[in-house]
Amino acid sequence: MGIKRVIIFGKSLSLAGIGACLKLEKGLNVEFVDPQDQDAKQYLAELNSDVILFDLGDPPNDLDLRLLRKQPDLLLIGVDPSSDEVLILKGQ
Repeated sequence: MGIKRVIIFGKSLSLAGIGACLKLEKGLNVEFVDPQDQDAKQYLAELNSDVILFDLGDPPNDLDLRLLRKQPDLLLIGVDPSSDEVLILKGQ
């Protein structure tokens, strides 16, 4: 099993904490993408990630669900710590 690429797409404190914990895991390459960056949408398409985590309470506008068609194995995971909700989207 190869190294999985995980993108943290957002700047919330909860996503920063999740990202910090995931960075400690062997086999994960964790990168942060700021949704406010004008090239954020392009980065998401080019990075060919396995997982994109985002804040479900404030989903970024640049999160394009067409990524699921282009990358059917991609997992989109929305987390909302204030309500203990998690939304998982997969292209398959």
